[in-house]
Amino acid sequence: MNTKHTPGPWKFGELSECILSPEGHIVADISESVLDNTLANARLIAAAPDLLAALKELIPIASAMNAETGSWNKQIAAARAAIAKCKG
Repeated sequence: MNTKHTPGPWKFGELSECILSPEGHIVADISESVLDNTLANARLIAAAPDLLAALKELIPIASAMNAETGSWNKQIAAARAAIAKCKG
């Protein structure tokens, strides 16, 4: 799969007010933001690659559990929708 976004994991550099790639490149600069929730948003954005990876790892597990119980349809659909949203 070709990734169109900067590969993670990302981190929030609180001193530079930027979201940084593993190599230290700026993924997003939030220093000019005037929003009260900028820091919380930056932390969430920085965690996005980890969250995406975790969802991808959980789908096969949930699918296996669903095969036995049939009770994970809603959660699997939500995880797949979130992954699709990330991919655009």
